[in-house]
Amino acid sequence: MIDICVIGGGPAGAIAALELMRFGYRTKLVSLPSRHRDWPEAVSPQLLIMLDRLGLSGVLAHSVHTEITEKRVKWRSGKESGKSLSLGGKIISRDRFDRALVVAAIAAGVDYVNGAAGPPTQQSDGTWQIPIGADGQVKVCARFLVIATGRRNGWFGSTIAQGARSIALYGIMRNCEMPAGTMVVGTADTHWYWGVSLPQDTYHALTFVGAKRLSEAPIALLERSLPPDTKSRPITFNGAADATFRVARRAIGQGWLRVGDAFIAPDPLSSSGLYIAVLTAIQSARVINTILRRPSDVLTAETFYKNTHREMAAHFVAATASFYLSEESGPVAKVEPSANSHELSFPLSDLILSPSAKLHLVPTLTNDFVVMAPGLVRSNKPPVVFVDGIPVDRLLAPLQAGGSLASAVSEWIELAIPSRLRFVQFLLENAFLIEKRKKRNS
Repeated sequence: MIDICVIGGGPAGAIAALELMRFGYRTKLVSLPSRHRDWPEAVSPQLLIMLDRLGLSGVLAHSVHTEITEKRVKWRSGKESGKSLSLGGKIISRDRFDRALVVAAIAAGVDYVNGAAGPPTQQSDGTWQIPIGADGQVKVCARFLVIATGRRNGWFGSTIAQGARSIALYGIMRNCEMPAGTMVVGTADTHWYWGVSLPQDTYHALTFVGAKRLSEAPIALLERSLPPDTKSRPITFNGAADATFRVARRAIGQGWLRVGDAFIAPDPLSSSGLYIAVLTAIQSARVINTILRRPSDVLTAETFYKNTHREMAAHFVAATASFYLSEESGPVAKVEPSANSHELSFPLSDLILSPSAKLHLVPTLTNDFVVMAPGLVRSNKPPVVFVDGIPVDRLLAPLQAGGSLASAVSEWIELAIPSRLRFVQFLLENAFLIEKRKKRNS
């Protein structure tokens, strides 16, 4: 009997197993070697930071093709966004990255089983039996089960397609003269595409097309996805895969949970698949740690994971819709709010906390466990529990005691100046601050 069996050796499964092993659990990782083609994938600066905090920067370093030095967005209308330099992201080899993560998990003490897992069955005592191999004669017994199998099976409820089914077509063009690290995203009449130039003068293209509209030959669609300055070069078709945006019906149940693409498989053009894989792996390890070591907090841990699943799904549904709709009028710039976007006609000393600012206990991650902590509740949005790692109730304490915003800001010595400004902006935008005279009139 082991503590945890992780089924699936992609990034989500490998990192979940690694984190659980660090918590002291006897962990087994069951997976077949990757069969997918070595498609390149973008890694955002935020994900680079997350991997560094996990101590996995070395793993990533062995997987990098090139840094992203330029991004071009091309639209059917003919509009093209400006070029963005020094983006800070990287293009990696998914095959090398996945294998390196499994090696890191094994080095940390995870027991790796090279084989296919059959449908798990839960015993009367709540433990699991997982058959391994073609004949299923070998069985793994575990207290808890992590499903990291991606899109490919319907254990514990299938995933739900968010919109029409789509297919990704993969092609490679040789002898490309485009500078390495140039990333291209765009749209044509029937499809969307993503591409990147890599060292050794190759350009790798992914074309996304609705399954019902796949009437053209794949090579023709790939050719129409090439940047104008490369279309004189031939491109070869290297394979296809399901690219449908999917959300799991259930994220967690008694003795099991999902991570990665088995949790949410976002639209590929969001470039968020790896981010979700790593984030859910980190969260799932702490959810399991809470369930197994703090039985009184099982409901808190399960509620946290369900809330995360619902909020993340809603976020990507909205973000994907916004991205595709923006094609009609060209790229939509995201404008970050500045500290001065709410111009005040009165001093900070005249602002106090509004009665609408309510702190409720909500499930949240704190260190290695899920706990109930005070969160600032917002309408139809996730509550805010921390601001740059500082508990929000600690920041609001001077205001709750009747002090002005000016006095509260002077006590926020744990926050850097830019963070103080952003938090003030957040309080203003959510109407959590009012003028003193309005409080008296009310």
